[in-house]
Amino acid sequence: MEKEIEKITASHTAKEIEKITVQLGWVMHKRLSKRLKEYNLTLPQLVVLQALYQKKTPISMSELAEATLQVSATITGIIDRLEERGLVERQTDPEDKRSLKVALTKIGVSTLNKIEIHKKNSLSKFTKSLPMEDQIIFLNALQNYLSVIAEELNE
Repeated sequence: MEKEIEKITASHTAKEIEKITVQLGWVMHKRLSKRLKEYNLTLPQLVVLQALYQKKTPISMSELAEATLQVSATITGIIDRLEERGLVERQTDPEDKRSLKVALTKIGVSTLNKIEIHKKNSLSKFTKSLPMEDQIIFLNALQNYLSVIAEELNE
């Protein structure tokens, strides 16, 4: 009897976690998309800007596609639009004049920094409401959940 209750509770908890994470993802996506409209950016464009920022040095289109889990054709379109706005630039690879690399411009870095400040301010409203111990527990739980889901993708 006790094991049956445990199964029901575990099953119910798993369903609730899935339901809440889907809702959370959707709400965060909508909120971020709304914020990005202020900068005339889309979520895929932000992901590209963040990937370039993390790499610190110019990277090839194929490296960028891999880093953002996009196909090359999609990356080309995104880079075209970001380049038109002065957020990124294509540079000739000094080691291979036939290939191009992509880098953030100063405007791109500045725009990304402004967006990150907004995101940080939004999250601080949540973190201020939790004791540090709860924040750490929550963060660890999210990291574990993410690693389990990511593992399933690789199976």
